[in-house]
Amino acid sequence: MRCSLGHSAIVLLALFPWIWGCAETSAPAPADAPAGELALTADADFLMRGDSTALHAEFSRPRDAGGAELTYLWEAEGAAIRGEGGSAVLYAPTGADTVTVRVTAVDAEGNAFRSELRLPVVRQFVILKADDFVYESFCADGVPAGWRLYLDYVESRGLKTSVGVIGHRLAEAPPSFFALLGEMHRRGRVEFFNHGWTHAINVVGEDGVERSEFKGTPYETQRDNLRATQALLRRRAGIVLRGFGAPGNAIDATTAQVVAENEEILYWFFGHKDGGKTVLPRVADIENARLLPDYETFRRTLKPEARVVVYQIHPWFWTPEKLAEFARCIDDLAAQGVTFVLPAKYCGMRQPVPRSVPALGGLP
Repeated sequence: MRCSLGHSAIVLLALFPWIWGCAETSAPAPADAPAGELALTADADFLMRGDSTALHAEFSRPRDAGGAELTYLWEAEGAAIRGEGGSAVLYAPTGADTVTVRVTAVDAEGNAFRSELRLPVVRQFVILKADDFVYESFCADGVPAGWRLYLDYVESRGLKTSVGVIGHRLAEAPPSFFALLGEMHRRGRVEFFNHGWTHAINVVGEDGVERSEFKGTPYETQRDNLRATQALLRRRAGIVLRGFGAPGNAIDATTAQVVAENEEILYWFFGHKDGGKTVLPRVADIENARLLPDYETFRRTLKPEARVVVYQIHPWFWTPEKLAEFARCIDDLAAQGVTFVLPAKYCGMRQPVPRSVPALGGLP
């Protein structure tokens, strides 16, 4: 089915196999047709079930080619689409993993120009937040045994993970260790984030008051500690840390000010909206109260309806048995068809419109 200029229609066609990413092609016009090019774009980088996004077909011609009245024909494979002129609304399907959209522009002389794009349909984004990465001199490459188990598993399963670094626990590492971090970063499966400098949690001072690195401490302390870890990774590994997660997730209003002022930080795990960054909330868990992977906790807190879920873990002291428990959870997530993503990439994506239709003149 097709929908053309002056008519709104819904197109439901066959499902299409998964293709991650958004690709655009423009078929050439016949040799005797006027020069021109048809470009097709979407307002979103992906769709989720129940979502929609606006589409735009833009036709360009050399200045000396003159104008032309165009009729647009819209088609979608695996989804519903409503088009009017050079604009359309695409609705996410319930069963497909990708949607292929085609638009054809026909001028008064019958010359046809075509363009196509594909959008992935995502069930849920999952971000793995692995805390407390440190340097240990007695390990061959400086990576603690538990961390090595975890990172090797991530690589073997083709997963992606964010890794929170503790600044002062890396400060004495040799150049070879920071070279390793840089290589991990460049390979694209690991994204390091700022997990503080001291990692102090619930420390009772001489005044009897309990404080953490980013809770109950002065502005200067929080600002300097955040900057110190940023500077260390930037200077020694060539890595700009784009995320922040406080030790113990202990924060206060001062933390929000400090994070807001830091131009390198783009996202904040379990943060405060006043921080002026993208906040990645905590809605489910893989760990139990002892910070160990626990399948029952995972099943009990599962949130299949959430658009993005952050799972916090602490692999430092993992054993093969703890890794196996974690792997049970990952197996379940993989069976559900979730998409593992690095946080900076997720934050940079253009989001679709949840369960509604974008405002597009005249379209229902």
